[in-house]
Amino acid sequence: DAPRHKTHMNMPIDWPRINQFPEWFTPADGEQYILVNLHNNEETTFTGQQLINGVPLTLLKGTHQFIVRRNI
Repeated sequence: DAPRHKTHMNMPIDWPRINQFPEWFTPADGEQYILVNLHNNEETTFTGQQLINGVPLTLLKGTHQFIVRRNI
């Protein structure tokens, strides 16, 4: 998710009582992040823009996938 208060409304901060957008995790463009697959402990590095664009994930029916994000 991108920081919608900045990208859509050009607001400097997300005012919770006035215009709050549901921003769960907003990676910063130009930063790098590590996603850790907790099933096999595999680490993959992504840029903030790649995360904003979306990371493809394929799951088999009935399986779960847990991923943790770490800043570099």
